Amino acid sequence: MSAIGDTPSELDRLLAKAGSDGLTGPEHYRVAEALLNHPASGDGLAAAQVHATLAVAYDSVHRPAHAPPSEAFRDFVARIQHECNAITGMWEQLGDAETAVRDEAGELRHSDAAVRALVADRTGRPVPDTMRTPDAVRMLITRLDAQRPQEVPAPAPKALPAPSPSASAPASPPATPSRPTTASPSAPAPRPSVAAPRLPAPGMRPPAGATRPPRPAGKSAAAVTCQSCGGRKKEGHYLCRVCWFMLPEPTRTRLARRDALAYRRLAELHDQLRRTVPLTEITVREPI
Repeated sequence: MSAIGDTPSELDRLLAKAGSDGLTGPEHYRVAEALLNHPASGDGLAAAQVHATLAVAYDSVHRPAHAPPSEAFRDFVARIQHECNAITGMWEQLGDAETAVRDEAGELRHSDAAVRALVADRTGRPVPDTMRTPDAVRMLITRLDAQRPQEVPAPAPKALPAPSPSASAPASPPATPSRPTTASPSAPAPRPSVAAPRLPAPGMRPPAGATRPPRPAGKSAAAVTCQSCGGRKKEGHYLCRVCWFMLPEPTRTRLARRDALAYRRLAELHDQLRRTVPLTEITVREPI
């Protein structure tokens, strides 16, 4: 996070934008950090709390689901807590149910009024004077969440009707008198049919007595085995398909950034794995 305390013109530009178009979450962070670096008065601290509160609201709305806050975000919130505790003796976080005594309540009362005014301006609804800052921010989050585009699920494919037995049975050809057939000397002899071996379902152990295919030349054991369960894996990957889908969603998302093609291919096999492999009976260790 870059500090803008040394560039007053940038701070003035962001404050002017806040009064006209509004700021994004990262811009609220930058303004609050600049106000904390150069607190001119108690009003500067109150304004920093306003921008920090709105930044928390935007972060909670626009952060991907199940994604934790970044390290910079946690460090920034901890710094604001320290600064506000040193001056006012209290910092109100979202979700706090306890009420603490404020040592210097003037700046925070000014901050609460500014937050209520911003929430009323963004939502277009009146905000009572008795509403506390966490409740006003929850109201803003609810409004922003309602404005987010909703994902429309794709329609399920329609099942084709099963053909009737009478329609599927081919019509019997008319009976013709049988004639003796003579083998042509140039016709090739029919080849005997060879049945292909049946392979086990993905993720299942091979039957007893079955032999594994030979390891490719020049490949180590780690190159052809799953790094989690030790089973065989596809070339170019480090987990088998079952272990991949047993990982938590955040871990899969993080791994997919390094192997996007594998993520798409494994996602196509997700339904097949759910039907053929009893995932509840498999114990998987997450790779270190």
